[in-house]
Formats: sequence, C-alpha cells, structure tokens
Amino acid sequence: MSDNKDFLIFLFFIKKEKKLAFYKERNKDLTFHKKRNKHLASYKKRNKIFKNLAFYKERNKDLTSHKERNKDLASYKERNKDLAFHKERNKRFSLSQRKK
Repeated sequence: MSDNKDFLIFLFFIKKEKKLAFYKERNKDLTFHKKRNKHLASYKKRNKIFKNLAFYKERNKDLTSHKERNKDLASYKERNKDLAFHKERNKRFSLSQRKK
C-alpha cells in the first residue's frame, strides 16, 4: 500500500511540475506580449506625430505659395499705383496741350 501511496505522490508532483513549467512558459509569453504592446504603442504615437508633421509640411507649402502670391500682389499694387500716376500725368498733359 505504501508503494501505491508513494507512486500517487510521485504522480502528483510530476503533474505539479508540469503545471509550473506551463505557467512559467505562459508568463514568459505574457511578458513578451507586454513588451511588444509597449513598443507598438510607441510606434503608434510616433506615427501619429509623423502624420501631423506631414500635415504641417503640406500647410507650410501652402503658406509659402500664399506668401509668394502676396508678394506678387504687392508688386501689382505698386505697378497699378505707377500706372495711375502716369494716367493722371498724361491726362494733365493732354489738357495742357489742348489749351495751347
């Protein structure tokens, strides 16, 4: 009877060791997944920043084109002022020519 009891205790410990090995392996896997999820979260954050950077890059390109256009408009405004001056001068000149 004692041998049978010893054998059952032996089986119990073998079963317990298998369970412990299983849990140890599972914990290792869980640790790996935890680390991987942490990395994925950081990549997600980085990609969000890059996405925003792409948006700002595009916006800056638009702002540069608007700045260039405004510069052109300023030169047109200056040219129109000059043309108005010449038009006024020509008008006065033609009036003075008629009087003669």
